[in-house]
Amino acid sequence: GITTSGGMPEAVKVLEKQKSSLCNLSVMSEDDQKTLFRQILRRQVEIEVYMACSQRVNNCMQEAFSEWEMALQRQMLALETLPQTFFGIPVEMISPSSWDEAVHKLKGIRDPSLPHDRLAHLIEVCKLIPSLHAQEHAKEGGCSVFFGADVFLPIFIYVLVRARPPHLLTLHEEMLVYVDPERKMGEGGYYLASLEAAISHVREVD
Repeated sequence: GITTSGGMPEAVKVLEKQKSSLCNLSVMSEDDQKTLFRQILRRQVEIEVYMACSQRVNNCMQEAFSEWEMALQRQMLALETLPQTFFGIPVEMISPSSWDEAVHKLKGIRDPSLPHDRLAHLIEVCKLIPSLHAQEHAKEGGCSVFFGADVFLPIFIYVLVRARPPHLLTLHEEMLVYVDPERKMGEGGYYLASLEAAISHVREVD
């Protein structure tokens, strides 16, 4: 069966997450309850339907994207040793750790097997970036920085280039096609759009 990187079967891990969420129903609003039920049902559909054909679908997409994927990987390999300033990250925003924690987390985006959970993983990576900045620059006065697109995107591109997740075009297309449309609203849609913009930038940069 499908297992996670920690060796736990994917379905078992998902079930544990669902049980934990359901324990909090009594303190949730009606809208939050509906959202939770929708997510649980959608995830179960992905387990029963998507998992059965995911290998064949992935093979088809990887074959279709293979030429573009190889070009993208070559481009990221050529860029990964360049300094943060090359990507448009201001000197005052430079990470002393080179955003290593976010890079490491993004490398594991394929650890979850379901598109729904891969999007959740992407959101966690993106939220980690401002958190890391706050931790690393805490001694500089603790001034918070608004991470609008002009601040966030150059950093995310740098993190993406250093992480170089495999079959990136397939991964992006998979999340666009299979993730629940409602899940792609709000922050999910914003970070998916950020991923698309980052891929486009890497492909086009000279």
